[in-house]
Amino acid sequence: MSAPIAVTARIDRMRFTPAFSYLKNTGHPEGMLAGMGLLASIDGRSSHRAGDGTVIVAHRGGAGLWVENSISAFRRALAADYRAVEFDVHFTRDGVPVVIHDLTVDRTTDGQGAVADMSLADLRRLRLAGTDGEVVPTLAELLDLLAPSDCAAIVEIKFSADAPDLRVRCRTLADALDAASMRDRVTITAFDWRAIAVMAELGRGFDLTGVLRASDVGGAAGATAAAQRVKAIGGRQLGLQFQAVDAGVVAACAAEGVGLGVWTPNAADDLKRLQRLGVGWIITDRPDLARMEEERTP
Repeated sequence: MSAPIAVTARIDRMRFTPAFSYLKNTGHPEGMLAGMGLLASIDGRSSHRAGDGTVIVAHRGGAGLWVENSISAFRRALAADYRAVEFDVHFTRDGVPVVIHDLTVDRTTDGQGAVADMSLADLRRLRLAGTDGEVVPTLAELLDLLAPSDCAAIVEIKFSADAPDLRVRCRTLADALDAASMRDRVTITAFDWRAIAVMAELGRGFDLTGVLRASDVGGAAGATAAAQRVKAIGGRQLGLQFQAVDAGVVAACAAEGVGLGVWTPNAADDLKRLQRLGVGWIITDRPDLARMEEERTP
């Protein structure tokens, strides 16, 4: 994310039916959050999860290991058996959804300019920095890779909620995910919750997550207010910057029946702390470190 994802909370043992609900709760205390989306799609398999159900998510395909949001990164994440990946979606000038984080191509390619000002043909002339000639992938290309696997995905809306065609873009995104039969394996996230509200209004039944920075949370009381707000617009989960999350925040989300995920811890101590808190998912640039911490956890 600079970004996020999410989960659903209950203490009783049950199976969640919304997106990502393959995993069962196993009775983690106060904060047991079984994922509504992410956790769900991994039930019954040897998944890489922490605590009693935390799903480890490879941020932008594993940005601390490989070139972010590149097809090669996602291919390697699948080969490493990471059960969930996160990626970002913008739209080109001619209305094609593409997988790139920034508003511009300056940082991640050999070109310059805003993604929204480029046609797909313009974008295809550029090469991703640090790769052997790879291009910015389209959403369709990435979904073609993910769909045959059992990998779950967190899809972050990066296109502007101020766009006059916001509803059209949200419908295009939903159509692409449905065409790839990915609805039950994704949670859609956004910092601008207007996009979440529009996705909910489409009535497609996608798992939806509102993302917040730590400065916008404000402890357990703030988490309670955020959980109530995200439910009011049709969301089911919160994706919080990891520094905001403590036992009180976990309990507040659980009390509201809202899933909880965090982004983007990369240090071993932070990964360990969050796994022990029992958050539903962790988006990290270093899924390899998260896996090591998971294996050390008794």
